Amino acid sequence: MRLKIILLFIVLLIISLEAGLLIYYGIDRYTENIENFESENIKNIFEYFELSIRNFDELKTMTDYFTKKTEVLSKIILENIHQLKFFTDNFKNNANIDKMLISNYVGKILYNSNFEKSVNIDTIVFQDTIIRNIVFKDTEIYAVYSAPIKYSDKIVGAILVHKRISENFINRFEINNNIKIFRATTTDNQPYFDDTDFFIKIDFSNVYVSKKIKDIDGNILTFTFVRNLNPIKTAMYKTNRYFIKINLIIVGFVFLIGYIIIHLFSKNLKRIAEAADKIAAGEYHIQLKKNAVKEINSVIQSFNKMSSDLKKTQDYIIQQEKLYLAGKLASGMAHELNNPLVAALGYTQMLLESKNLQDQKIQNYLKQIEANILRARTIVKSVRSYSTFTNVMIIDCKIKALIDECIGLTKYHIRSKKIEFQNYIDENFIIKADANILKQVIINIFLNSIDAIDEKKSGIIKIQSHIAKENKTIQIIDNGSGIDEKIISNIFEPFFTTKPEGKGTGLGLFLCYNYMKQINGIIKIENLKSEKNEILGVITHLIFNC
Repeated sequence: MRLKIILLFIVLLIISLEAGLLIYYGIDRYTENIENFESENIKNIFEYFELSIRNFDELKTMTDYFTKKTEVLSKIILENIHQLKFFTDNFKNNANIDKMLISNYVGKILYNSNFEKSVNIDTIVFQDTIIRNIVFKDTEIYAVYSAPIKYSDKIVGAILVHKRISENFINRFEINNNIKIFRATTTDNQPYFDDTDFFIKIDFSNVYVSKKIKDIDGNILTFTFVRNLNPIKTAMYKTNRYFIKINLIIVGFVFLIGYIIIHLFSKNLKRIAEAADKIAAGEYHIQLKKNAVKEINSVIQSFNKMSSDLKKTQDYIIQQEKLYLAGKLASGMAHELNNPLVAALGYTQMLLESKNLQDQKIQNYLKQIEANILRARTIVKSVRSYSTFTNVMIIDCKIKALIDECIGLTKYHIRSKKIEFQNYIDENFIIKADANILKQVIINIFLNSIDAIDEKKSGIIKIQSHIAKENKTIQIIDNGSGIDEKIISNIFEPFFTTKPEGKGTGLGLFLCYNYMKQINGIIKIENLKSEKNEILGVITHLIFNC
């Protein structure tokens, strides 16, 4: 099934679900939920309103400021009523306090403004208690605050304060909470309900929440909080009216976005498929461009890696085929050349040993011929050894001792150079290989490293090991001139050499490659580079399976 058809089916399913939800959660359910939510919300506001009045912070702050003044404490202790009255009247008027009473620690009233003379002062004088409460008078609301007056942690008197809650405070509270507050005495026509419960009434436009509140003197006042639901319901009806249209627009937008995403996804899949066809036709250099989508980019990266790996594998197969064919050709040529070279060498040596030959010049020519024939025989012998698989004996080889032996055998070649061998191989590092073949490989690499190090330069040849999960590696590192990157892929080909004419046959690494295969190993050579991509030398990896 095509992705676009699946997308269309999903969109139609979304529309059907939306329609079903709209029917199930219709206007009546929305209305019911809003009314219940608003009722609970107003009950919380009601409790907050009552708490704000009973704990009127403005009154506490003013009273605490007054009782901490030294003048007040001294006048209470000395019972200086006249000066206390003058000082307290000013404070009371400035603070807009309606009632205020001050007594000393024995219950003597030192100041009384607007309180009835029958007020019971004993409840606040003889206990270390702060009282914060509320008192009603008709429909007026007063905040109550009483507290002991202390000097050096000793009670020297008490203060009782009433402050009327202003209409401004109530109006601000109404505006901030979007409600209207009505107050009525218990004698008014109010529905009966217990003073600990809320009475809730809901009509089409409003939510009414009523509760009776008892003050400190036992007086009861009924408060009714009203919130108009018309703005909320109007907005709800408008929302429901456009609900289907909005959902259709959203679904159309989702369909469009999904179509574009599927189109781009399909386009990238098609691009990958076309690249795969090209690789199947033999174009291994294909590299796809990165994509902004992380998931698609991950597939493209894997594809590019596969393409690179296939290219490397193809190059490796071609290299192996070239080496195989070169080896067969070289072996055949060596076999055909060996007999005439033996004959030529024999006749040359017979001439040199002849007593009839007195001409020194001719003798010199014959010696040069003999030297070149011997060199040719050496090359032929090396080539023949490529195709001759000797009896290989794979045993446990202690590499550190084997390396030290190879270093000793190559000491002769470094007499004219300042070269230091550094053997970092551990004593217990063991590799399964044929010791004699491995020595030939290592000595050949040492000789190449020695030749690559300039005579004017202090040379270092470092040998170290590396162990991984699947293989063990011997690494031989030198600080020579390195290998040109353009020819590094040709170094294992027969008769390929970078040395001057007469100094190399081009068979050393060719034979090393073959020897490593005989002992189940791999040889890899690469340039050692700095951060600035400068060649610092050569690192040779001899890799063996664990």
